[in-house]
Amino acid sequence: MQTNLSPGRIGRPCPEGLGPSRRPVFDRRLLVVEDDADLWPILERIGGIVDRGLRIDFAPDADRALYRLMSEERYKAVLADVLLPGDHGGYWLRSMCDRYQPWAGFAMMSSSPKLEGFDALFLPKPFSIRQAIEFMQDLVL
Repeated sequence: MQTNLSPGRIGRPCPEGLGPSRRPVFDRRLLVVEDDADLWPILERIGGIVDRGLRIDFAPDADRALYRLMSEERYKAVLADVLLPGDHGGYWLRSMCDRYQPWAGFAMMSSSPKLEGFDALFLPKPFSIRQAIEFMQDLVL
């Protein structure tokens, strides 16, 4: 594994063979995996404040998120809730993101104050608009 860091992957090395000249081209796209659809318009508006060209796709559970990760879409980052309906949650989804879109940044959000064994960006819920804007800037810019 190479030691250079991918700009969209906080603290994670680039996968072998995906150095700066071999990274895939992707749109400014964010995948949000959140089962509370009431948060979707809020996160979409915050994303538009951070980057007007940012497109946000939403998935209500890990299985639908996996379908998107395996599709032709190329994401700059994924933001997933830790606890999701169904058999899989945010930790499992991170491993799927590493497998299918290893260049994408990954972050989680949760109402739990601390995540065990998680070494990347974390957005605690509930969050203020200011917190969410700063978080989104760190994740996608």
